[in-house]
Amino acid sequence: MVTTLKNNIEYIQCIRNKIKDKFPMWNELKVIYEGQPNNNFIISFNYELYTIDFIKDRGDLELNIYYDSKLIDLHESVYLPLSKSGIKWPLTICIEIIDYYIDFLKDFFERKE
Repeated sequence: MVTTLKNNIEYIQCIRNKIKDKFPMWNELKVIYEGQPNNNFIISFNYELYTIDFIKDRGDLELNIYYDSKLIDLHESVYLPLSKSGIKWPLTICIEIIDYYIDFLKDFFERKE
């Protein structure tokens, strides 16, 4: 089942709350949503040399992680398992993909410690 919210502001607030809950040391860098084409948005957070971006692009939600401003390739670790899982909502913006990304980030940063 896919759980959707009403609008971008609700998704941004959801992401913001989940990051604050799981990563209280992270700082919000920016949020851009007004006037974006295709109803897109971006919300970014950083901690030390890491930056994470949640990007809504044409109805899909993507996650990017940067270390020292260099993009980390996440295809094998985050996107490939999604494509093999058989779920019907692989990147479509919904609560489930936000939760998946938050769980991925938790695992990713626990391995870094």
